[in-house]
Amino acid sequence: MLSTLAVFCAAAVGTAELHVPDDPSETYNFLALADWGNNSPGQYAAAAGLGAVAEEINATQVFVLGDNFYTSGIHTPEDGINGEKRIKKTFEDVYTAQSLKEIPFWVIAGNHDHGGNVTSQIAYTNHPQNVGGRWKFPYWYHNITQHFEVGGKQVELEVLLFDSVVMTGNTDTYHANGTVTEAKLSTLVQKNDTLAKEQLAWLDERMSTSTADYLWVGGHYPVWAIGQDPPTGVRQILRDLLNKWEANYFNGHEHDFEHIVEEGSKVNYVSTGAGMFCCEKGSSLGTVPEKSIKFATSGGGGAMWWGGITPPSFEILSGFTSYRVGADSMKVVYHAHNGTVLYTTPPILARTKQPQPDVGPPAPFCTDTTCPHTNRPAPDAVEF
Repeated sequence: MLSTLAVFCAAAVGTAELHVPDDPSETYNFLALADWGNNSPGQYAAAAGLGAVAEEINATQVFVLGDNFYTSGIHTPEDGINGEKRIKKTFEDVYTAQSLKEIPFWVIAGNHDHGGNVTSQIAYTNHPQNVGGRWKFPYWYHNITQHFEVGGKQVELEVLLFDSVVMTGNTDTYHANGTVTEAKLSTLVQKNDTLAKEQLAWLDERMSTSTADYLWVGGHYPVWAIGQDPPTGVRQILRDLLNKWEANYFNGHEHDFEHIVEEGSKVNYVSTGAGMFCCEKGSSLGTVPEKSIKFATSGGGGAMWWGGITPPSFEILSGFTSYRVGADSMKVVYHAHNGTVLYTTPPILARTKQPQPDVGPPAPFCTDTTCPHTNRPAPDAVEF
């Protein structure tokens, strides 16, 4: 399998310093996944691929962007007094590769988690079962700031993780018969207005004062996405802040892979919600700006592809993303469940650390004509 893991780098634009080294020993590397926790073949396959890639690139950490426990989060006491039974079954007993046991998993909650007891997930950070402390979920929102040397240069990375369900409300309505329906954006209601205001003030302050060379914000709900789930209201709150402070954004919620960059903006939007399944339909294509889709795949097994990317011959069961930070730029690599590289972003430049001008309103939204897709060829057997 590891022979499929060779990472290709998009051609550098302009000067040589935009190149991100292909050799992972020359970059600072980490991983991200979301929408993962249902103990399915897709989750187990992606966990194996995650472990293989973590070993190959010497990953330093994993960012976990919500929907950690399907269908409706942790329920106590049936999942354990503090949720430890379910967390052992769905996390500890799945992500068992040695390369994953030695690094932290930085966690936030998603909409399905809010169907249960999110505080149990937070409390697990200090649970005796959390051997080595790799599960790290200290609060509803939290930041990770790291300094390291790469390419002979001192680099600062800051990641701000926040609860998008607290920000806008839960998209899920749970019914007595166990079914779940998606709520309309106009009906979403914040459940804790005080916490929502506190969190937004924290995000604003952290972004405006960050000295990081690379600043990433992670939430469960997307800002822009073509996936099956409709918009959640995060865009109206965060888009201008992300643009102003050159903060890139990664998310889950959409069970697919996407890379979106608006014209005139430096912000990269990365959807990595295929931790157990790929992919839901791209039925929200008409909610993203024209010319912004650099890469996306949707539909069962990755049936439809955007961005002129050549699809693999096999069905994509699930997947995740990896991040390679160089001295002056970085890149994001999208992986299928077995580690195969599906797409690599062009170099993402380090921040200028200066407020950026307003990018103005978004371009007209996509249609099937202005944002066409390519169908993947008839698949080979799923590869594990």
